[in-house]
Amino acid sequence: MDIKGQVKDSISGEFLFGANIFISDKFGNLSNPPKASVADPDGYYSLNNVTPNIGKQNYISASYVGYETKTVKIVGTSEMEIVDFSLSPKTEQIPEFQVVAEKPKPANARMKTNNKTLIYSGIVLSALLIGLGTYLIIKK
Repeated sequence: MDIKGQVKDSISGEFLFGANIFISDKFGNLSNPPKASVADPDGYYSLNNVTPNIGKQNYISASYVGYETKTVKIVGTSEMEIVDFSLSPKTEQIPEFQVVAEKPKPANARMKTNNKTLIYSGIVLSALLIGLGTYLIIKK
């Protein structure tokens, strides 16, 4: 049997390019051997030559980063099944936090009056003008 369909965002209706679609168990775990596909830019996918598990229920799942994984039962009554997915964004509550940044003040930052030597945190930088280029010499 072949399975095809489309994967969309349940709120905006946007296609979920790169969504993973795979044959699974009812809990959304990948089948063994694995059979999977990836949605194209228009959200379409196809799985060809899917062998139904005789005597077992067959499922297909779709997942996408930032969305809830959705698993549905495959009816399997024809050679071509169409299974479309509408995935819901996953929301997670994180505790509040505060970001604080301070600019450290270097211990030995000073510039000499000749404008050719800079002492910065114990490293001496000297710029030499030679010809058309400027060369930087670093001394510790």
